Amino acid sequence: MTSAIAAPLPGKVIARGTASGQFAIASAHATVKNPRALYLRLVGKIDSGTVIVGCSRGLSVSANSYAKKKAGLYRLPIRPARADSCDLTGSAGGSGRIVIELRAVK
Repeated sequence: MTSAIAAPLPGKVIARGTASGQFAIASAHATVKNPRALYLRLVGKIDSGTVIVGCSRGLSVSANSYAKKKAGLYRLPIRPARADSCDLTGSAGGSGRIVIELRAVK
């Protein structure tokens, strides 16, 4: 008999959205200062998930969109590096009970 030990999830939850139903849609938004790492976590029967990450450092600003098609934990790039602040807005669609989490390591 083997036992599996789940590794802890990285960072802390900074925003979370849940929904349920045949055509469930969940969303989450957060702002985090001085992030070292950002993550998107999708749980449930996910058809699509999208997150927009906008970060700034001094006068440099960057915004990027990332699309995912299944549940999982995804590390998101921080651009520009060593950003002073990042805004994250995410949404997910699917069926049954779905969860979208935005996570950050500070």
